[in-house]
Amino acid sequence: MDIVLYNKAKDIQSKLEYYRKHKQELIECGILNGGSVYYSYNSHRNDVKLDQTIYGEFLKDYCYDLETKIQELEKAFNEL
Repeated sequence: MDIVLYNKAKDIQSKLEYYRKHKQELIECGILNGGSVYYSYNSHRNDVKLDQTIYGEFLKDYCYDLETKIQELEKAFNEL
């Protein structure tokens, strides 16, 4: 295998791992089902419920774009 192709495949693989892990974290945290956001500030932890009227279809669009990005990278990796 050419070293350039190897480096490109390695780069694509690392991006795929990152996006797959990110997708799994979104699924596990339950935010896709109307969960809440946790944030910490000066060792205080707060829970903020998300209002769907404000964020609308943001999370669905975000997850769709994330899945599209994963599919594009998988296609590029398979073409190598």
